[in-house]
Amino acid sequence: MASHASAPVITREGPTFMQHRSRVFIPPILILLLIPLGPAPGQPAGRPPSPSRIMLYGLKAVSSSIICAVGKPGLILRSTNGGRSWGSITHPGERTDDLYGVDFIDRNRGWAVGWRGAILGTTDGGASWTRMRSGTSDNLVSVHFANPSTGWSAGFGGTILHTMDGGKTWTPQRSGVRDNLWSISFVGTESGWISGGSGTILHTSNGGKTWQAESSKVKSFLYCVRFVDGKTGWAVGGYGAILKTTDGGRSWAAQNLKKDLSVFESKAFHYSVHALSDTSVILVGSEGTILSTRDGGETWTQKASGTGATLFSVHLGSGALGWAAGGPGTIIKTTDCLPILLLFISASPALSQAQFCGIQWGDPYRVSLDSALSIRPLLSVDGDTVNILWFGLDTLGTLTNSGIQFSHSFDGGDSFSPETTLVPHANALLPGFMSSVGPFVYVVFAASIDTFYGTALVRSTDAGLSWAPPVFLRSNALPYAVITAEALVYVHFRESGNGVSGLMVSSDHGVSWSVRSTNTPRLDVMAMTRTRIHGLNVQASGKHMVRP
Repeated sequence: MASHASAPVITREGPTFMQHRSRVFIPPILILLLIPLGPAPGQPAGRPPSPSRIMLYGLKAVSSSIICAVGKPGLILRSTNGGRSWGSITHPGERTDDLYGVDFIDRNRGWAVGWRGAILGTTDGGASWTRMRSGTSDNLVSVHFANPSTGWSAGFGGTILHTMDGGKTWTPQRSGVRDNLWSISFVGTESGWISGGSGTILHTSNGGKTWQAESSKVKSFLYCVRFVDGKTGWAVGGYGAILKTTDGGRSWAAQNLKKDLSVFESKAFHYSVHALSDTSVILVGSEGTILSTRDGGETWTQKASGTGATLFSVHLGSGALGWAAGGPGTIIKTTDCLPILLLFISASPALSQAQFCGIQWGDPYRVSLDSALSIRPLLSVDGDTVNILWFGLDTLGTLTNSGIQFSHSFDGGDSFSPETTLVPHANALLPGFMSSVGPFVYVVFAASIDTFYGTALVRSTDAGLSWAPPVFLRSNALPYAVITAEALVYVHFRESGNGVSGLMVSSDHGVSWSVRSTNTPRLDVMAMTRTRIHGLNVQASGKHMVRP
């Protein structure tokens, strides 16, 4: 079969290609979408570009129904019905600016970057876009936002830009290299990585104030880098390159090598990688290449895409949906991402008690890659932010994601972050308890860490994007609940030896703690108003309400 691949040399005519051959065919699991292309609803009708001229370099699933793809010539495509039809979006740079990267932080706010420093922003899920001033004429290839205000873009000639106001203003950061930079990945707002030409991998631990080069041990371009947490990440690129780190990028190991050789099994050029967890990863590349692993990269399986087109971008969205885009004019979709914890989100508006029996539920979303042994899921909701906590119990000896697990959504449950292990199974004796308010999320658990045994707490101040180390609250005590309102946080505990129950309190979002009471009745459920704490316990004679 005729074939091609490329190191992406972006010009006004698009990427150039280097020849090589495909190796394996496996029956397709993906659905190839034919793009019915026209103006988006509310957009003026124009003459759409010929599909043969369309190259799609970036794609992001905003929700299960809304997907945005960007590319050449100066193109933004948007679907509002799960990919059944696509509209071409009018934007300020459509006649001059080809676009190479796109990112959304929630279902409304997104950014796209491209030719000669083009940056566009949207606040309505991609329906309309406005130009932002980048201050550079270098091509920008990648954009990543850690939260609605903080983001980065990278591109040609070692260019790195940073914004702290949602893209209104951008300032350069010093990369220390002149290689073209292709991809950005951040965990929280401090730890980030950038990959680029000549095997370049850069790392920052201070939000980009300084960047240090890391040794990838390869010389080919690395077109995409993705991290699932502060330790584990992948970088992929030319000539079949797949690299993995488990120490935050200090060292990188090659994966998918030929047996007894130091060359990569795949000869495809890999352009994009998406990690669901530290075990489950999918990548795409030239000739419709799709490779996936479910064991952290120990083995890689080739999937058939149903297309020979080069795939430049892959994104795994909500539930079991996955998307990839490339050229010419190619978008493919899979409905076979991974299990298992199911979360049902109400698809109806808020209903009164009289209407409750008529509530409608959307399809379940799979937010965990653990087995069905995941136990005790907990849920907290604040506006469009949905936090999920559960305990993955590894009784088979084969589950990576065991212990206290966390995932969140910023778009009301349309999509969820990859699961994060907050506390490994060896250090968490029991499932935890969770409470949240605004960007503050608190999880208390029974801890066994080094010589400490008792109640401990982990907290996030950015809605679960990053987590502070555990705080030891009370030794030889088990937690029963955590509640919060504004800056106040209460933790209910029970001492193991004498059965005494009490409350600990923080008035500064969990920074400092004190004991409020050691004679509190044991409470099974707690709730908090502005002036009172309400507790419910279960006794042999029934349920009792307690109001301290």
